[in-house]
Amino acid sequence: MKLVTNPDILHQPCEEIKDQKLLNQRVVKLITTMKFLPNAKGLADNQIGGKHRIFAIRLEGKKTVSIFVNPTSKVGGLPPTAEESKEGFSIDEVEGTFTEECLSIKGRAYDVNRFYEINAVSETNGLTCPYFANETHFTGIDAQCIQHEIDHLNGRLISDGGAK
Repeated sequence: MKLVTNPDILHQPCEEIKDQKLLNQRVVKLITTMKFLPNAKGLADNQIGGKHRIFAIRLEGKKTVSIFVNPTSKVGGLPPTAEESKEGFSIDEVEGTFTEECLSIKGRAYDVNRFYEINAVSETNGLTCPYFANETHFTGIDAQCIQHEIDHLNGRLISDGGAK
């Protein structure tokens, strides 16, 4: 299975999915591809030749792949209040720099700023899929991966920052 590696293609923002038949086709393609990539944490549609706002992810503790369609996300961890700062919380606990790799960029690792905690949901607009993620709050590696995949859907690559 050949993944898209051309940055000109990967830098194109993806389009919203509004059609059930199209959603079904893209879900099958993503899940089938993930089966051939057993070590992959996530995969966006534009990495497999699609152009739609959908990605697959292996969430921690789950046996099946979860799907996000037309995803939106918000920072789940807000900057500490003055009271929390007195108790030892710092802004560094909200966001950090992580070293990431990407299936579409072979042999390179990049430092990327990510939030430790996010809320993310699929904007289904009546579309259905048994693989939609039921969770909305994510931390750790799941939060990091979701942000990575949403970046793909927005046409942003980890290489757009600085190489490690």
